[in-house]
Amino acid sequence: MLPSMFHRRLLLLMGAAGLAMLPLGGRLTQLSVTRAEQARQEAEERLVRRQWIPTTRGRILDRKGRVLAQDRPGFGVALSYEVISGRWAEAQAKALASRVAASEGGRLDDAARTRVQEVGRSLYQSHQERALDGLAALCEVDRADLDDAMARVRSRIEGMKAHVVEERRKSELAAAEARGDRHTPSLARSIERRIHQPIREELSSHPVLTGLEDRVGFAVRLAADAEDQLDAWDRPEPTLESLDVRLRAMVESALETAPRIPGLSVIESSEREYPFDDVVVAVDRASLPRPLQADGSTSAAEVRVRGVACHVLGWTGASIAKLHVERRERLISSNAEFAQRVSVREEGSRVVDRGSYQGADRAGQAGVEWHMEPWLRGVRGLRTRRLDSGAEESVEPRAGMDVTLTIDAMLQARVQAAMSPELGLARVQPWHRPKDEVANSTMPDGTPLNGAAVVLDVDTGEILAMVSMPTFTREAVDENPGALTTSIDAPFVNRAINKPYAPGSIVKPLVLAGAAAEQELASGEHIACTGHLLPGRTDMLRCWIYKRTGGGMTHNIQLGHDLSPEEAIQVSCNIFFFTMGRRLGPEGVTRTFRSFGVDVPEGPGSGFGLGVGPEFSGSLGALGGPVNQGVSAGDAIQMGIGQGPIAWTPLHAASAYATLARAGAVVPPEIYLVSESIRSTGGGRPRSTGQVAIPSWALGDAMKGLELAVNSDLGTGHHLSLETGEEVIFNLEGVRVWGKTGTAAASKLLAPVEAARNDGSGDPRGDDDPEDPRRVVREGDHSWFVVLAGEAGGRPRYAIAVVMEYSGSGGKVSGPIVNQILHALRAEGYL
Repeated sequence: MLPSMFHRRLLLLMGAAGLAMLPLGGRLTQLSVTRAEQARQEAEERLVRRQWIPTTRGRILDRKGRVLAQDRPGFGVALSYEVISGRWAEAQAKALASRVAASEGGRLDDAARTRVQEVGRSLYQSHQERALDGLAALCEVDRADLDDAMARVRSRIEGMKAHVVEERRKSELAAAEARGDRHTPSLARSIERRIHQPIREELSSHPVLTGLEDRVGFAVRLAADAEDQLDAWDRPEPTLESLDVRLRAMVESALETAPRIPGLSVIESSEREYPFDDVVVAVDRASLPRPLQADGSTSAAEVRVRGVACHVLGWTGASIAKLHVERRERLISSNAEFAQRVSVREEGSRVVDRGSYQGADRAGQAGVEWHMEPWLRGVRGLRTRRLDSGAEESVEPRAGMDVTLTIDAMLQARVQAAMSPELGLARVQPWHRPKDEVANSTMPDGTPLNGAAVVLDVDTGEILAMVSMPTFTREAVDENPGALTTSIDAPFVNRAINKPYAPGSIVKPLVLAGAAAEQELASGEHIACTGHLLPGRTDMLRCWIYKRTGGGMTHNIQLGHDLSPEEAIQVSCNIFFFTMGRRLGPEGVTRTFRSFGVDVPEGPGSGFGLGVGPEFSGSLGALGGPVNQGVSAGDAIQMGIGQGPIAWTPLHAASAYATLARAGAVVPPEIYLVSESIRSTGGGRPRSTGQVAIPSWALGDAMKGLELAVNSDLGTGHHLSLETGEEVIFNLEGVRVWGKTGTAAASKLLAPVEAARNDGSGDPRGDDDPEDPRRVVREGDHSWFVVLAGEAGGRPRYAIAVVMEYSGSGGKVSGPIVNQILHALRAEGYL
């Protein structure tokens, strides 16, 4: 009985053990099979040799086929950060001392070890200096240029390291506090040791010279491999006399194994060129206002413009954004045509992305270069050879796709020239203000003016020019980006699409159309200009003419009758459009502006989706809040003249006027002429159209009012009042112009005291709050002028919107700039 019970227990134990081993056995079997497959794949990989063949990035072209950006192939030289930072010699010397000590079996005393390290350091430093001298000579550059390039890399990496260290310190201290650790010197030393660990960039190589010719690249590569190349590079070496004969021989032997050019790698490098980055534009002086005609001279003024279309095109850099990698992976997985173009399937199931990011690759950092990165990026060629069979396969490289823009490069340059302070129109001038008006203390005469301009083709919605001033150059981005980001002028901001502005009176034709569409204004209706909207309240909601004349004038007195809609636009009567805003109310005024593209349907922050950088989508109500948030009846009245809680951009203004010119047909603005090959691989965007329901009579009144505003003596956009007399703003023969001025109240621009002083804008003035460390550096009204233009006797062909910040009168400041844009359109064959 006992043996039987024993056997049963034994069998039970064995069964339990077997059951316990089943998962382990299964897992072991799974690992064996998986590991076997993995080992097989690794063995296969060892039998394949791959060689990548470099490619080039696609070009960016303007609408006429001019090259705006292209690659210039060449070689480049990269150095390890250890060499760039100067740490290589010290690291080699320490390693040398350790090797010598080890070879002595631990019998090397501290003093001898220190001497070996000191001599080694001097030798390696001399060796590196001779190598860098020779490298500069081979690359046919001055040694100073090579040193400058290394210094720029050091500065960039040191800045990155400082930022990372600070973030690590915050994280470590927060973690220590969460654990309840006591703040002791030991803890502080431990944290400091951890946070100063090297970052990835300190362990990598970095390009220091790029764009080298083929022959130079080959010469450098040969020098890196040669055994005696450095003998001709004459730099005296430190003496070894401080070491005894035995140690000297060991040091000399160790030095012979040093790389001929420490930390060197020769890379395929393409320089990105922007042929229109620097352009000289000739401007006919006779087309300028008389004060800028240089005593009647009719010679051309030459204006050098730099950074042409920089906001639009963007630039490339060595920083590879995670978003680029993720977007590329999504495109490959979701778009079969894109995947087929960029991938190659090797033997078996391995799929290789020939455009994957590697090493010193460059990628788009902003603008078109950023947005169109997947299509501009070329795909490398690939040669593979199997070591077991000798079979070879080759896939040729393919350049990136060319991207064509709607922009006209020379028109863009001419518009920028018109807005260049050098020409004089974009500087504060005495004739910009009435004689009795006190000069703006934050904007003394001669101050450069910032602003933006957009030129649209009415029929297609294509953007022919889009300028934001001040602009910047890619050299400035490389050399001192901090100065660009901290400047009170904010040159990085694309004011044409990404800065909110109150529109002011340029919205009055749109409000007229909206009131008619909402049946709040009848055909043939006239409204009296009483000078102030509210009876008995002469201190608010006033017409500009009433305010300027101290209550002595209204438009009714000026015209002798109540105003028709077209007359209200002609003379820019506030009372008429206050009335329209009151009738429309919050809901009606919101619908009106939304119908013309303010706060577009895709949602706040989306803008028009041009794909050239961040866009402001427009706002109605509290900025950044839901549509109609906080829009009161009083706000609606102010919004009738483009004030109150409404903001948009120059692109909104040009697009809205183009919609008027198309009798209410909505055609979204476009900046890409996308090829079918790009569209089929996921590029481009669908273009939706729509219709604003504008009664025909209201459309006729609006267009008639716009024509009167710039062509009649009473029009606010008709002439400049100069000391020499009146001068018409638009002086280009054979062109028909419709337009509207706007002078929009703007928030004060504040800046820290030191920033204000360093900017050269004079002594900053205190704001209302004496405790605020910031000071007012700009104040005043923004100047607007929006026009439609076409051939004499014809229909509108182009929409132009210009805004100039804190500069006052729309007619006097922005008007002459718009006039120059019309001359630019004529010069480039559009008018």
